[in-house]
Order: sequence, then C-alpha cells, then structure tokens
Amino acid sequence: MFYRLRLISMKRILFASILPLLAAAYLIVEFTCPALKLIRGPEDYKMVAKDNMQGAYVDLATEGSLLYLNTSYQEENGKTFRYFLFYSEQNDSNLVIKMTDDTYMEHIAEVQEARSGVFQHYDSETAIHFKGGITKMNDGLKTELNGILSENEAFLQSQNTSLPVYVLFVSDEPFGNNGGVIFWSTVGILLIAVSALFLVLAFSGFYLRKMKKQLDIKQWPSDWVKQDYKKGTHFQGDVVIGKDITFFFRGFTPMLVANSEIRMITFEESKKQKNKDVTKYDVLLCDQDNRSYRLHSRECVDIYNYYEKHYPRIKIESVHGERESFA
Repeated sequence: MFYRLRLISMKRILFASILPLLAAAYLIVEFTCPALKLIRGPEDYKMVAKDNMQGAYVDLATEGSLLYLNTSYQEENGKTFRYFLFYSEQNDSNLVIKMTDDTYMEHIAEVQEARSGVFQHYDSETAIHFKGGITKMNDGLKTELNGILSENEAFLQSQNTSLPVYVLFVSDEPFGNNGGVIFWSTVGILLIAVSALFLVLAFSGFYLRKMKKQLDIKQWPSDWVKQDYKKGTHFQGDVVIGKDITFFFRGFTPMLVANSEIRMITFEESKKQKNKDVTKYDVLLCDQDNRSYRLHSRECVDIYNYYEKHYPRIKIESVHGERESFA
C-alpha cells in the first residue's frame, strides 16, 4: 500500500509539473545558453571553431583589414546600422561587423580611416576590439552586400575574399537585456530543480509522513490498514473507501479518516471550474471534531451515494436538502 501511495504522489507531481516543465524547457532553451555565455564572458574570436560560430559571444580584435560598406547603412526600429567587412589572413574567418550608429560613434576615431571604401589594415597594436554576438547572415543582407561588394569585385578577387556567412552585431547585450536573460534562465533552472525535488521527496516517502503519524497516534496495525485499502472500493481521484477507513489525497499527500469518525457528508462547489456554465462539486467529509476533508473526484456523485448506501448513520446532505438524493 505505501509503495502504491508513493507512486500516486509521484504521478500527481508529474501531472502538476507538466506546465512548469514545459515553461522550464522553453526558458532553458531560450535563455540558459546565452546566460552561460554572458557569465563566462566573450570568447576570443580567433579561438572559435567555424562550426561553433552561430550564437557565439565573442571579442574580436581586428588584426586584419576592414572595409566600410558606406552605402549600406539601414534604419530598423528607429535605429541606424552600419556595416564593415572584416577580412583576416584566414579566409574562413571573414565576417561582417554590424553596429548601431551610436556604437559606431564610440569607435569613430578608430574606424574613420576605413571610410575610404577600400580595405584599411590594422595590426596588433592598432587593432579595434568589438564585442558582440554572431549570427548567420540573412538573405536580405546577403543580397545587399553582394551588390555593394561587386563594386570592389576586382580588389576582392585579388585578395581572394568571398562574402562572409556570419554577422557580428556589436553590443554589450548580444542576447537582449543581460539581467533579463540571466533572470529567466535562473527561473527555468529553478522550475526544473523544484519539480525534481518534489519527485525525490515523493519517492523517498516524504509525503507519507503525515499518514504514518496518524497511524501511530491511532495505534492502528499496519497490516489491518493495508488490507482495508486493498479490499476497499476505488474511485477516480485516488479515493478509496474501505470498510473502516477512507483514503484520499490532499495535493501530493495521502490522507485517511476513520469512517466511524465521519458525522456528515455534503457537497461543496469545486474551487476549480474550467466551465463556468456547469457547476461542479466536491464531496466534503466532516468528522466528529469538526475537521473537514475535501475529496476531489469526477465520481463525486458515486462516492456520495456509496456513503449514503453503506453508512446510513452518517448525516447526508445534498445541495438541495438533507438526505435528498443527488442525481
């Protein structure tokens, strides 16, 4: 019995965790990798493998040449963007550098010489450092840059330079707001951790402690309780009515109440109603000490009628009146 109750607790936790786990999966996929990159800091661009370019957060030192694409700046969402073609000695690492007009102004003293429309060379001492995230070039930008670079086609061919595949967007916040990325990543991890913790607690029998404490107080033999559970009538919602004991769940915690202690049974409107046009009810048990126990089940009418049939001494109240059949 106790093993079965542990499994039911786990089942209930898994069912309750579906939406949180889906949300956690989305948050982790969307934010955790970027958050880890932010925490780790930008990688040296030269150390990033070609296959790992997409989504990389890098620090690029322009030890090579820049070509300012002076006919290409666009306006998107009220911001102006400028583009440079970065060409290093390694043809694989050609890159388009994209920056807002504001960011460009921060670097203007360093990049203004590249405005001549040809490659401006930078060595290790004069290299400009750009930090940002790398993404694949979209078709629109590719078409635009192809047109611009065709003006320098002879020069590009002499340099053995082809159109890059990737774009580096210069920004200290390459994935959006840094604080927001880290926050939502943390939320996703916590949702996974909390769900896992609940499952571990259920498997370890944590949620059985209250029931076992009840058994110790009442000094009911464990074998007798197990037999009553086994031979009891099972209803949807993990409710079991035995000859002497009613077993049910409150959340993830299994509970029990002695049938001899139940003095009244009634219906109470369910707190969770998906369809407001149809009133739903739970069975409410009240014991001799005026404690109440709510039984959630789609078979609440059957539970109600079961008590009315097998325990006539119990005061039965319906939503219409005392001992009036609920159908």
